[in-house]
Amino acid sequence: MKINNKFVQKLIRLFLAEDFSIQHRLLNLLLLVSGLVGSMSLIITALMGLNENVVGFIAILDASVCIALYLSAVRKKEKTASVFICIAVNVIFFPISYINAGGMNGGTPIWFVLGLMFVWLILRGKICFLVYV
Repeated sequence: MKINNKFVQKLIRLFLAEDFSIQHRLLNLLLLVSGLVGSMSLIITALMGLNENVVGFIAILDASVCIALYLSAVRKKEKTASVFICIAVNVIFFPISYINAGGMNGGTPIWFVLGLMFVWLILRGKICFLVYV
């Protein structure tokens, strides 16, 4: 597939470089999509005039995803970015969301399961076990 746009080619080289492992590319792709969706969610939530706490929570979560993307794509520290985002999401953000979104009656348990699967997808070996524990 030939892509003519130089900006798009630079983005592809930055996030999906051929020297990255498939696991590193997967992490970058997941973080990129999460960052874009989080930014859109932040804008929509702010425009709807919802609670400032919700907007702040989404902003901090989106900033965490952007930090992890920077660590992974620009600094090329895949393990650091993986551990950072897994701990931030599974240990900090999901429990806060669970408490504020109605507990078992909300949608957070499904997202928590997806977060645990995310850890399994992007971490390998002993570090995966340590993050789960």
